Amino acid sequence: MGKTEKIVVLSVLFAVVVLFVWSLQGPEARAAAAGGDPTAPTTDEPTDSANVFQRATPKPRPVIKLEEPTIGGPGGFGQTEEVAIAEGPINPNEQGLLTSRIVEPEQPEGIQLKAGWDLVSSAGLEHTVDPEMMILRPASGSTWASLAVTLYGDEGRARLLRHYNEGMVVPGEQVLVPAINDLDPAPAYITVEVLEGESLWLVSERTLGSGARWKEIFDLNRGIISDASKVRAGMMLQVPAAN
Repeated sequence: MGKTEKIVVLSVLFAVVVLFVWSLQGPEARAAAAGGDPTAPTTDEPTDSANVFQRATPKPRPVIKLEEPTIGGPGGFGQTEEVAIAEGPINPNEQGLLTSRIVEPEQPEGIQLKAGWDLVSSAGLEHTVDPEMMILRPASGSTWASLAVTLYGDEGRARLLRHYNEGMVVPGEQVLVPAINDLDPAPAYITVEVLEGESLWLVSERTLGSGARWKEIFDLNRGIISDASKVRAGMMLQVPAAN
């Protein structure tokens, strides 16, 4: 083999070695050697599959930025609020804490009289589940008549109180007080029978509590008796109804 042929063979072998080394380098190195952008794709890379001698270039992953929740800010996640309960006046110069006063529960107002009620006073009355029925704790020594005068301004309403507190001879610790008189009007008179040995005085004393009211009975029964002294047992007389 001549000298020229040896030079050609060596040149071919050198070119083969250079190409082999070139193929072993990554695209970044080849691009850097060529003076280009290392991230730019090369034209000699196959599009379908990567060469076994080539180093795959990972694609950049998208970056998701998460905003940190704001603790304590208005509308922030997990919003908290510190409240310091303090008695007395609030110092406007205090910073960093929300202050508030201790609010006492409002006391219920007294019972207000309403139009159409027969009550003239609500002093001492307490509410019940029925808005037109109250409770009163009367003072010691109270009577039905005295309560009727205080609550209704009419002693005759003692009958109403006795009706709603049936079984109480005298007012007890708690008395039901209706706001409206829903009883039928009391009769103006009742009919009683004259007992054996009774006179108008005794009839008046038994039915009205006082014999001095005998003349009221006599006036109501002038159609039956013409003489107050002529009253006999068995006669049916009209007597004014007691309140």
